[in-house]
Amino acid sequence: MEKYRILNYFAIISLVILLIIYKFYRQCKNRVFSMVIKYAPTSKKILDLGCGACCISKQLQLSGREVTPMDVVDKGVCLKPELFDGMKIPYADKVFDFRYMFLCITPYRQSRAIIERITKSL
Repeated sequence: MEKYRILNYFAIISLVILLIIYKFYRQCKNRVFSMVIKYAPTSKKILDLGCGACCISKQLQLSGREVTPMDVVDKGVCLKPELFDGMKIPYADKVFDFRYMFLCITPYRQSRAIIERITKSL
């Protein structure tokens, strides 16, 4: 009986943790969308680099923007991202009005090169 009580507590704690993570994710997603709208109110062509599930990209598309979600792996839930090698963005310079990376984790050397390439794509 004690064994089942411990399993029930574990299940309840796991559920609470998942709800907290989900709430944090929703708040972050809404915050990023608001920041993009605030800092790029007239931007029509947006690059979402390291887009993950592409849900922010989908939100931006629904607001009337042309968004290009890109990532190194396809984890798209809301949209299908364009895949790239993590270093070379397959677009000519000055294609996008606005670009952003949110919670995108890359090694330092790669980050610097990617940021320089993103800057050129404006």
